[in-house]
Parts: sequence; structure tokens; C-alpha cells
Amino acid sequence: MTNYQLTFLVSLKLEAEQAVQYQDQIITQLKELGAEIQETSEMKEQMLAYPIRGERKVWLNNLVFSLDPEKISSVEEFLNHEKHILRHMIFRQPAESKERSRPRRRRPEPVAEPAAEKPEEVVDSKGLDQKINEILDW
Repeated sequence: MTNYQLTFLVSLKLEAEQAVQYQDQIITQLKELGAEIQETSEMKEQMLAYPIRGERKVWLNNLVFSLDPEKISSVEEFLNHEKHILRHMIFRQPAESKERSRPRRRRPEPVAEPAAEKPEEVVDSKGLDQKINEILDW
């Protein structure tokens, strides 16, 4: 069995209670296809960046389930025929971890210790005056 995440958008024409019942129907259909539901999220209202089938607001939902890879095409077919689902996407999750992977942070480079300060050199004014005269061509 492979782990999958299903994200789908449902028409906001459904009331909140109807949207929850619709989610339950989808979960039931997935179970009938042999899926084991591992995680469900609550339906939440989401504003879209662009309209999908004329709708700017939708119900957004995520489900995590495991299923034989051979049966995932049946899930796709079932979701394509649902009239209230505006869009859906199925992601296969990595086998080694069920948690979302985060990019690793690089450790900061060790800071080198500042070099020991040199003691100030004593400069006599006679040598300094001579250098200034050479520079200015006097």
C-alpha cells in the first residue's frame, strides 16, 4: 500500500453541513475502493486567486489515505465524475516518512577568532613631515 494525499475543492453552493456530508461520502467511496483513511482535515472556506467554473470561493479539504497503486486510477475516475468537485489533486507521499518533510537548515559557519591586535607603532613627526613633502613635491 502506498500513501497518498488528496486535496480537492468543492463548490461553495453547498452549505457547511452539506459540505461535511459530501466529504463523508467521498471518504466512504474511497473505503469502498479499498483505501485506509489516515487523516482528514475540516472543510474550510478558501478564496481563490482566479475563478474556477465561475466560483471565487470554495470549500478546501485534504485527506491522507493508503491504497494499492493499481487502484489509484479508479479514484481518479471517481473524482472526475463528481459534479461538486471543482478541482482535485492526488500526491503520492514519500514511503520513508508520513510527515511532511522540511528542508534542512544549514549550520552556521564557525566564526574565526579575531586576529590579535598589533600594538600601535610610534611614528616620529620628522619622518612624517619628510614623507608629506615627498608626496607634495615641496
